Amino acid sequence: MGNRILGSLAGAASLAVLVTACSSTTAAPTDGGLEGGARGVDPFCRTRPRLSFCEDFDEKPLPGTFDAIEGDATLFSLEPRKDSPSEPNVAVLTPREGSTDARFVTLAKEGIKYNLFFLAQLFPGHGRVDLAGVEDGVYKLVIGLDAKDTWYVEETRFDQNGGSSPTLLLRETKVAVDPNDLTSVRLDVYVDGPGIGHMRFRSGDDVVYENEPLAFPSAKTTLAPRVFVGEKIREGAAAKLVLDSVTLGED
Repeated sequence: MGNRILGSLAGAASLAVLVTACSSTTAAPTDGGLEGGARGVDPFCRTRPRLSFCEDFDEKPLPGTFDAIEGDATLFSLEPRKDSPSEPNVAVLTPREGSTDARFVTLAKEGIKYNLFFLAQLFPGHGRVDLAGVEDGVYKLVIGLDAKDTWYVEETRFDQNGGSSPTLLLRETKVAVDPNDLTSVRLDVYVDGPGIGHMRFRSGDDVVYENEPLAFPSAKTTLAPRVFVGEKIREGAAAKLVLDSVTLGED
């Protein structure tokens, strides 16, 4: 595993949220003998008890610690990967003709700060794909990759009549992911006061946004969002997605 991933994990582990997506009807192998120091196994989630949510796809059948899988759950599987930061398994989404979208979801606790962090590898040939985000009834923040493997961020506010006002905060950034390896991704969302907040966003060792303002509707002072990670096609084709070591921190 390259310095890009390991450096990001070391700097973000105490604060970050790692997110991943995949599902299967087959039970995942357990981390048997961890306390005895089994070789080739990293008990990632067992070593991070302070995080409110952690899923490394190593100890439970899918959806694991997530509440559910939205979309076509049969697209997900658990697969062994020796070079993953948390061995032995990663979650793999393999799209097929006529079925492309699936994502893990979990309901976060009400709070004013959310730290989302995950490892992702999106294979070449994809179009514009939403990968992760938070949604709280009248508000949604989504991060995704376009066909050039560069990030976009979209903020959407909903009114009482169901109308929406999406705002593309970022498009065609020069910060890209590595399609040949897992890249660490960190999204921090803060509520600073009634109706206002900010976010921070990192991809690998690169800062995408350091302190970008957010505007929440209805003078909201807290969020109680659903957190999601996976693949949803906005335009173009789908592609294979690999995820590992998902965590979420809340304040």
